[in-house]
Amino acid sequence: MLFVDPLGFDAGDSNLYRYVNNRPMVVIDPSGNSIYVITGANAPTSSSGLVPNPVNKAVHQDIAVDTWKKKGDRWVKTGRSYYTFAATGGVDWWVGPNWLGIGTSWTATWATGRVFDETTNRKVGNGTVASILQTTPEEDNEFKAYLDTFVGKEDGYSLARHNCRMFSQWMFQKAQAKFPNRDVINAK
Repeated sequence: MLFVDPLGFDAGDSNLYRYVNNRPMVVIDPSGNSIYVITGANAPTSSSGLVPNPVNKAVHQDIAVDTWKKKGDRWVKTGRSYYTFAATGGVDWWVGPNWLGIGTSWTATWATGRVFDETTNRKVGNGTVASILQTTPEEDNEFKAYLDTFVGKEDGYSLARHNCRMFSQWMFQKAQAKFPNRDVINAK
């Protein structure tokens, strides 16, 4: 059985199978609500306040969460929000034990990075879904509020470790810990 995006073209993409990484026989999201890690997503631009880098198209990662509004006794999807941690171009030494307050090993970097809400600068249908955590509309809204607390937070940035991929993976792990009884789908 094939599953197209239950939100149809309202999901903002002309490819109705992208939400399942173009694998509708294997990966499903029948209710259209999830938290995602997306690889090869937006290549940041200087107009978005991020440092442009052509490599980003291949390696950049962000975390996305569907957004919902309650209408009567049902939920209506209102869109999707995207978050990333990216270099801002500032040069500074960052040394400390608690990167972005989410706890990692010691940070020793020379560049500055910041957490961004990429939603307004994002190109629709850009990127490939790497991981999906299937959630409820209430959980999506709760996790979006959590991600919003990081927007604008600065810390050390490093290509080797403290970067967009680490931020996205850590946030996805936080979502898994917060909603432990939810299915995880890792697209291949």
